[in-house]
Amino acid sequence: MGDKWIVRGREVSSEDVTAIRNLIKEYSPKGRNYISRQLAHYWQWRQANGRLKDMACRYILLFLEKQGIIKLPPRLKSANNDKKKVNELRLEEKPLAETVKAHASLKLNLLSKK
Repeated sequence: MGDKWIVRGREVSSEDVTAIRNLIKEYSPKGRNYISRQLAHYWQWRQANGRLKDMACRYILLFLEKQGIIKLPPRLKSANNDKKKVNELRLEEKPLAETVKAHASLKLNLLSKK
């Protein structure tokens, strides 16, 4: 029996690390995201809504790499966590004098990420 770590509420054993290294070896060309999804499948680790906890697995993989325990393949895409720059849009700030009926063609859409 070897070392154990608690990461994101999950115990990660030395046997888990061996399995992770095998996943990395097998799926390295497919990238880190793919490896984290395969790890979530391997552990049968799901959220309450049934979705895989692949983001939690990704966190665990990064944690183990920072500890020098595993070596992840290079990123397939560069990490672009910076907020994208948006050109400033200047609008004329003039109150509407008409009624809402005068703007019957006005349409509001709810936007979301997903």
